[in-house]
Parts: sequence; C-alpha cells; structure tokens
Amino acid sequence: MINTQTIVSGKLNPVYVGAISLAMVPPVLLMINLLPETAWPVDYSWASNNISDLGNVGCGFFDGREICSPMHLIFNIGMIVLGCLVGAGAVLARSAWGRGRRATLARSCVLLAAVGYVLVGVFPADVNLGMHLLAALLVMPIANIGLLASGFVRRDSAMWKARWTSRALGAAAFIASYLHFAGPWLGIGKGGMERIAVFTFLFWLGGIGVLLLRTARDSGRFDR
Repeated sequence: MINTQTIVSGKLNPVYVGAISLAMVPPVLLMINLLPETAWPVDYSWASNNISDLGNVGCGFFDGREICSPMHLIFNIGMIVLGCLVGAGAVLARSAWGRGRRATLARSCVLLAAVGYVLVGVFPADVNLGMHLLAALLVMPIANIGLLASGFVRRDSAMWKARWTSRALGAAAFIASYLHFAGPWLGIGKGGMERIAVFTFLFWLGGIGVLLLRTARDSGRFDR
C-alpha cells in the first residue's frame, strides 16, 4: 500500500515519480514533433514523412523523400529524453501492472520500447539505418504488444481499470504497426499509419500516469 502522506512529507514514493514520468510523455512527444517541423525549408507532411525524418542530420533525398531538418538535434535529444521517461515510468511504477506473466510481458515490452526511443535519438536513419530499423521494431510492434498485454493484467492491479481501453488501443496500434511496414496505408499515408502506431502507445502511457495520480488522490493508494 502506498499512502499519499509519503508524497507531501517530502519523501517521494517511487511510484509517484514513475507516474509523473509517464504523464510527461505526451507533452514531450508533441514538443519534439511540432517544434522541429516549423524549421523545415521543404515540405513536411504527417502523411508522407516518417516521424524520424525530423532527426536526420543531413539534407537531401532519403528513401524517396526530400528531407532537411535544421532542428534535428532537438528532435534526437528529445527522443532520448522520451525514452528515459518511458523507462523510468516502467521501472518506478511497475507495481501498477501487478503480478503474473502477462504483467511481466507488458512491462518488458514497455521497457524495450524505452530502449527503442533512446536508439532512435542516438542513431538517426541517415547515420545508422540498421540500428534505426531495430529501434523502429521496438517502438512500434513490441511497444504495442506491451500496450495490448496491459489490458489483460490481473484484477487486483491498478492497470485493471484501463483494461478495455488498453485492449482496444493495443489492437488498433499493433495493426497500424503492421500496416506501416507492410501496407496498405488506407489513405493516410505511411507516415499517418506510423503516427497511429507510435502516438497511441505514448498517449496511452500518459493516460496511465494520470490514472495513477488520480487513484492516489482519490484513495490514497496507487495499487488499485
């Protein structure tokens, strides 16, 4: 049991810090996507451009797209920060998933996704394509397996409250991950499909962080 008195007394509970980390994920995500694209001297489209085009260090044609991102450093550092926030949330707020194999699977996938976001920032696509593709696998299909598995945790876990949301979003985001790589893109483009796969997972994490904070506020506990 985690009592909110430990928060106000100055002894921050690890789960509280983890919840804050998760709640910060969506604002950071939006900042590192919206700010760098304003500096592009060429056309940038959420439908045709990959998210990580914002992190390419060079200007020119890459994979059939004209790319030039003067603020690539902001994006790449932001992705590393994003990975650290996701990882901190998964580790510090791990009790929110409860116990059992499905909880372990879900947490493990979220942690792997955190590693993936760090790799995206460290290895832009035009610097090390192999490592960048590995990162893409971690932040899309693997991350969304974790999201889907989070919908099947035990009844006595905090995550149980969001089970139906996690199941629905997990299924949709995993399908979007597959379609991003294999097509068809259903009229929203490869970039649009990628954003469904990536943004769904990250906004869900932010929602889980808020859920944990509200649970503590209303009941004095994080665990259910």
